[in-house]
This record gives sequence, C-alpha cells and structure tokens, in this order.
Amino acid sequence: MVKILNFTNRGNVGIRLLLVSMTTLPIYSSQDFSGRTATVVQAQVPLPAQLNPAPDPASNTAGFQPKSSTGVTTRIEEKRLATSTNESANGVATDKYGNIYIAGYTYGGLNGNNKGGSDAFVAKYNSAGNLLWTRQLGTPANDSATGVVSDKYGNVYITGFTSGNLLGTNKGGSDAFVAKYNSGGNLLWRRQLGTSADDAAYEVTSDPYGLVYITGKTNGNLNGTNQGDSDAFVAKYNSGGTLLWARQLGTAAYDSANGVVADKYGLIYMTGSTTGALSGINKGTYDAFVAKYNSAGTLLWTKQLGTSAIDIAYGVASDPNGLIYIAGNTYGHLNGTNKGGIDVFVAKYNSGGTRLWTQQLGTSASDFASGIASDPNGLIYIAGNTYGHLNGTNKGGSDAFVTKYDSGGTRLWTRQLGTPAYDAAYGVTSDPYGLVYITGSTFGNLASTNQGSSDTFVTKYNSGGTRLWTKQ
Repeated sequence: MVKILNFTNRGNVGIRLLLVSMTTLPIYSSQDFSGRTATVVQAQVPLPAQLNPAPDPASNTAGFQPKSSTGVTTRIEEKRLATSTNESANGVATDKYGNIYIAGYTYGGLNGNNKGGSDAFVAKYNSAGNLLWTRQLGTPANDSATGVVSDKYGNVYITGFTSGNLLGTNKGGSDAFVAKYNSGGNLLWRRQLGTSADDAAYEVTSDPYGLVYITGKTNGNLNGTNQGDSDAFVAKYNSGGTLLWARQLGTAAYDSANGVVADKYGLIYMTGSTTGALSGINKGTYDAFVAKYNSAGTLLWTKQLGTSAIDIAYGVASDPNGLIYIAGNTYGHLNGTNKGGIDVFVAKYNSGGTRLWTQQLGTSASDFASGIASDPNGLIYIAGNTYGHLNGTNKGGSDAFVTKYDSGGTRLWTRQLGTPAYDAAYGVTSDPYGLVYITGSTFGNLASTNQGSSDTFVTKYNSGGTRLWTKQ
C-alpha cells in the first residue's frame, strides 16, 4: 500500500511509493530514495468452481443476466474502474465472503463528479473479478485513500489524508481521515483527525472485536508534545466512529508509521521508519522500526532494525499464531549481500519482540516492497515493484511483483507482472480461502486498453502462484 514520507518536496528523502504532495498529487513515481514519484495495475482468468466462496447477500453477480424465457443468456458489458485521467489503487482488502475492496485516489469521476483535485475512492469486486460498486469521497482540495480493511461484520473502512474539510473544519495543512461503509457501499460515517500542522494516515486495520486503528505521521501534537520534526501515530476508534485514544511516537528526528495490524488477541503493531533512536542506536540515516501496543494504547516495546544505509519498513502482518512480519526496503545488507541498489527485506518477530529471522530479496536493479500479508495458513506474501528480473524477464521499466514465503523464511515463489510501461503493486492481501490479491497502478495495458495516463489494477493468484485474473 502506498506510503508517503513527506508532504511536499521529497528532497533527498525520496521513497519507493506514490509520493503525494499536499499541494499537488504527482502521478508518476520512479521509486528510489532520491525524491521522485509513482503509480498502479490490473488482469483476468476464471476462478475454479471449488474455490468459489459462500455468496455475499450484498453482492450481485455482475457481468451476466439470468436466462430469459427464451433460454438465451445475455452478456452485459463488463464495468471498468478507470477514467481518462489518473487513478491509483493504494490498498486492498477482502471480507469474510471473499469479496475484494481496493482504495486509492482519482482525478476523474469514477462514481459521479470529482469534487476537485484528487478524490479518494473505494471499489468492491466479487471473487470472480466483477466490479460491484465504486464510491468516491472528496473535497475541492486534494484527498486520497491510502489503506482499506474489512471488519468481521463485513463493513469496510478506508483511511488516508485530506487537504480539505471532509467533516467539519480542517485543522490546518493536511488532516488524516477514516471513513466507514457497509457492504452495500453506503457511507456510515467519516472522521477527520488533525492538528494545525500536516497530518496523514497511511494504513488502517480492524481487530477481532470490530475496533478500528489508523496509523501515519504528524508534524503536530495529536496526543501530548511532538518530539521534533514528524512523529509516528496510531489512533483507535470504536465501530461508531468515536475516537478512543491516539498515541504519538517519536524522537527529535524524523519518524513516520507506514503500516499497522491487529493480531488475534487485539494487540496492535505499528511499523515505519525513523532517523532517530526509538530503540537503541540508529544504525544509519533511516532505520525501520516496529512497535507494539496493547488495546488500551500502552506502548509495550519498540524494536529498531537497520544498516549504515537507508532502511524503511512499509508494511506489517500478523499470522494465525500471533507472530509478526514487517517488510520494506534496504540499501544495505540486512541479511547477506545487497544485490544492487535497493533490495526488499522481510523480518519476523515473536510477540515479545525477538527477531527470529531476516530475508533479503533483490536484483542488480532496484526493487521495492510496498505491502505484506499473511494467509490463514501462516504463509507470507509481499508485493511491490522491480526494475529487474525477480522472476523471468522484466517487461520494461518497472514491473509489479508478488512473492511468497513460508513461516521459516524460505521463499516459495515469485511472480512478476508488467507491460512495457510503468507498473507497480502497492497493496497485497489474502482471503479466508488462501487466495491472494495485489493492487496498484499501470501506465500500460495489463488486462485491457489503458484509459488514461495511469489506471488502477487488481490481480488474483491462487496459493500456488497461478494468476487467475487481472482487472484494469
């Protein structure tokens, strides 16, 4: 899923994902640490009948009408999620029925009129890849969704940032937001969280009790005193949208949270990057970190991971056994030799914060991780993009990829997906049946003709790495 390190000029910070400015949402990102920008992707294949999940009462089977009295089945033109402007999908989630939700931003009118600048959106697909509905949320300023999750009741939450007034008065600069929809796409509530400085949320999660957590960064004082520069934060809401608490974590240097997950016990893990010493000594410029909170918001521990180079974590996942995995990028040698430029890394921790193993994945070009997910069997999936040949031949420029690890850190397979143009995956998730989905953006024709500069895409794989379908 897409992360943002700074709100304006990336300068020498840079990052691999969609670099979004609060004044201008760039549409292209070359994903390195020198301060450039990024985009998103999609495709198509039938789902084996035995893998079809139980029907969702709120989901119609889009794409076909039942047989008429003449016995003829009528084909309906497939709905697409694209406009002639720019779209990017930054996060993906599944519900208990196997439906898929993607969230991101659009400069066009995916559903109705664009409110101005970029708008946030959320879209729902059924397990066969049929687009069921799209909802657009925005103000006359720039708005973007950066994460999406479904709770145990089938409700959907998106989070992100707004430079306008989604609800009430903007506190200043950009504000974080979270919005709740039911499975039919009805907006139930939206909440805006901010200070007089810049604030943004980058990820959202739900715990086993239906409570919701968002995480991101703030340059202000969401809770207590800002430690200096930007701080990471995590905030908790109940299902009715009441803010229960917010916690700020930082040093005198730069700190940002990019991912959050709740484990089966309702414990919260936040991951991101710091240029300070959240735990011990900073190994170099940027270090990755992971922090654990209990449900009351008490910080239980923080662990820092880095080399003398740049290391940033972008996603965190919890497996069915309560073990924790973080994924991100490194310029250094976290485990073995750096393959060249930027490599992907994944690290596993137990619930006490002990690091169990670290694995590094890369090519002689640059490779970026944007998200991580665990399936019901405790297997791990990482998605991102590569300029090299992680598996097979690069189609040109940047390709999207997804890779699978077992719980012991053995890489089981890697799949690369691309066109001659720019393609990148920004989010990954697994459904209750062990099927895997990635989402992102493409400048090419992954599954159909590109409608504009960048299109969203979502792709489905089975647990063996076979691509079942892609939708653009």
